[in-house]
Amino acid sequence: VTMFFVAGADIIQFLLLIAGGGITVVLVVARTPYLAERIFGYLRDPMAPNSDAGYQIVQTIIALGSGGFLGRGFGLGVGKFGFVPTPQTDGIFAMLGEELGLVGSWAVLALFLMLAYRGFRIAANTRDEFGQLLATGITVWLITQAFVNVGVVTASIPFTGVPLPFISYGGSALVAALGAIGVLLSISRYGGEEVKEKDARFDFGWRNGGARVSSTSHRRRTSEERAARAHN
Repeated sequence: VTMFFVAGADIIQFLLLIAGGGITVVLVVARTPYLAERIFGYLRDPMAPNSDAGYQIVQTIIALGSGGFLGRGFGLGVGKFGFVPTPQTDGIFAMLGEELGLVGSWAVLALFLMLAYRGFRIAANTRDEFGQLLATGITVWLITQAFVNVGVVTASIPFTGVPLPFISYGGSALVAALGAIGVLLSISRYGGEEVKEKDARFDFGWRNGGARVSSTSHRRRTSEERAARAHN
């Protein structure tokens, strides 16, 4: 959705997309009992201990707050021993808060903000339109995923399973995130170069696939060439 907006989506198309997506989400939640229970339970009381989602949120908040300012120390947290659900993936930020404290949590958030700044700066400095959209999409993907994980742990949004990029345990998620960063670095290295053929099309051999009506720049260039020949 972000790439569609940045690419210059028409406002009517964008609103229709948002409306269609919202209706789809409502229908899916209405037809899935555990999703509806989780969302409505969060809206009523996210800290209610009598629901599964409430238990998860309570435990992550306890672990996050028990670290204090400097934390218990790296590897010394106790929330991972059966208290915080999935402490190695969904609840990893709670473990960071418990073991590294408020300072460590802020440091992790600062790193993600730095990643967002660098990603958007790469997108802004890239001359290739495709590179701009790709850099924007990669940056928004990683940053959104990170802050959804943080929002879940801090009870800012309903509990859902989203790993924290580069930090949560898992092979496929880490490989995807590292691959995305590699692409982002490639865009940063070569994105400042001029694109030789902005509107290049595949040559099928029988026609060039271009518009039948010559462009204004082509007509202007042809007129200038004729004038130069006449002058010579």
